[in-house]
Amino acid sequence: MAVDPRKALIKNRVAIVHDLDNGDDVADYLYTVKLFTEDMRDTVLQEPEKEKKNRLILDTLGRRGQKAAKGLHDAFLETENNELAKLLAPYIRVVESEENRFSPKVWPPMNEEQVKMQKDSVRRITDLKSPSYIHEYNDKKVYKMRNKTRGKVFIINNVKFQDRKLRHRDGSEVDAENIKSLFTELHFDVVKKDNLTGQEMLIFLKEERDKVNWNTMECLILVIMSHGESTGIFGTDGQIVELKKITEMFESSQCSGLNEKPRLVFVQACRGENTESDHKGTGIQVSDKDGNRQMLLHRHNEDSTKRTVHSAADFLIAYATPEGTPAYRNIHVGSWFLNAIVWTFKYHAHQEEIQHMLLKVNELVSQGRTMAGNLTVSEVKNNLRKKFYFFPGVYDDPPKFIDS
Repeated sequence: MAVDPRKALIKNRVAIVHDLDNGDDVADYLYTVKLFTEDMRDTVLQEPEKEKKNRLILDTLGRRGQKAAKGLHDAFLETENNELAKLLAPYIRVVESEENRFSPKVWPPMNEEQVKMQKDSVRRITDLKSPSYIHEYNDKKVYKMRNKTRGKVFIINNVKFQDRKLRHRDGSEVDAENIKSLFTELHFDVVKKDNLTGQEMLIFLKEERDKVNWNTMECLILVIMSHGESTGIFGTDGQIVELKKITEMFESSQCSGLNEKPRLVFVQACRGENTESDHKGTGIQVSDKDGNRQMLLHRHNEDSTKRTVHSAADFLIAYATPEGTPAYRNIHVGSWFLNAIVWTFKYHAHQEEIQHMLLKVNELVSQGRTMAGNLTVSEVKNNLRKKFYFFPGVYDDPPKFIDS
């Protein structure tokens, strides 16, 4: 174990002794959770002087083992000593993180490890006082994620291509099922569509967007899996759609219910030097046929007065690979990038913020090697204005557990 949580009591002793004003209440709580015996509690209650009482609490807890710091943290929360609880939180979070560590030995993972991961459920918050989330749950600098259904996930999975210059993306079905399962367990409503042409991708997203009452949703997630190049994403017909054409449909100017809410976009596609195809493609005219082009591109006029932030705000776009480079996929376990998303979010979303998780994703992706020795890393464009946590397993304010 990297950190002994009892050090939190030593490190913060002066502040606790000086600032704790209701030591009797703390001692009562510690007795109810069996960290104090009745004699220990009574000894504290009989001490009339505040600072001596507080020292007695700390000295007694120092003999009560590894759970003492967590118990005191919870006691502080119960007795409205939130600032003192925050002092202890970093130490306990490290311990919780160590206890929940699970990473593959190699990347991409071996089939045996992959199968084990797929059988595991997303790790949920199981302690309503856990410092791994409670101090962020009501923080104004953290996006609200408190509904039983957090929001919508739209998945586009292009596997089979009409254009013969684009090979079928074997293994992408593994990604699609793993991603769908992941975000369902993270309390999202998931809609998946396979094998769409360039125009069909935009029509699908527009139709799904317009079905939703976004005022009741807290978040949007887009997952796009296809061939790609530096200018955009391939439809199954070989036509390219610029990613901007996709994301702008969910900007606040066109979808006012998402104003100031997080929008996460994950793109599994090559971005140049495509090792799977040398097809270059041509640009797509969105709606010459169905008349939707003006609505897609100019709808913002009706909602522009409702925006409170820049249209690009509150987006996080994560790419499988940097611009100008190919992305890689394993036909048995899925793509390096999306599989790393699944592994990381499944085991860490209950206690880590998304930017920290994406560092872990990048660490995994960077470990991959092709048979020819090729490498890559993922890339993130982050315009989020707050911290983002999934908070799996809890909802409402104050938090309650979501039924399994």
